[in-house]
Amino acid sequence: MVGAGLIGTETAATLASDHHLTLVDMLDHPLARFLPSVSEAAEATLSELGVRFVGGCLIEATEHGPDGWLVSTTDGELRCDVLVSAAGFASSLPPELTGGDSRALTIPADQTLRVIGHESFWACGDCVSFPHPRWGRIAIPHWDHAIWSGRHVAASIMGSNAPYVRDPYFFSDIGPLRIQQVGLPDQVCDWSEDDSLIVRRDAAGSVTCVLLMGAPARLLEARRLVESAA
Repeated sequence: MVGAGLIGTETAATLASDHHLTLVDMLDHPLARFLPSVSEAAEATLSELGVRFVGGCLIEATEHGPDGWLVSTTDGELRCDVLVSAAGFASSLPPELTGGDSRALTIPADQTLRVIGHESFWACGDCVSFPHPRWGRIAIPHWDHAIWSGRHVAASIMGSNAPYVRDPYFFSDIGPLRIQQVGLPDQVCDWSEDDSLIVRRDAAGSVTCVLLMGAPARLLEARRLVESAA
């Protein structure tokens, strides 16, 4: 498995139940873009599940032959039967819906999720960016948002003019470890940790993001903290 972001770590944890698996990433730890406590918990969970993690190395070449795959990295060679990449993606959106930008990852929509400049088109899910009253123009690449934005689009098509205002949220299951986040971590100046709940605040002291570690029962509490600061 190449790529130790959320999708890579989730997939590695799932496949480890039936396979001998090595997870490779250019960064030194899985989920390295999160807080150290999150990365450490993910790495410990993967180890408990039997996943071998190889960090700090780049993929130089891959070659497929009758005996499987040969993966050449800056840290040496790895052989495997199956090679899975979770190391990024390219846009497949039609340029006519993204303002002519063939590399754009989202379609700009208004507050009802109608595509800007196209009266008869609406967008929902990962592919849409929309104006949020608190966060500005955002996109939320998670299926929870796909469900709720899809429902909102259906209402919009039926004539509703209500704005789509759901706060950013995602969750990730890495084996038994559930990670959840409400809000956005941008412009965070301070954070504090309370058991399994990590609260982030901006310069004014308002809660901008709550990160939960293995505490799904506290999600409503996290949502209320973020909403109260809006």
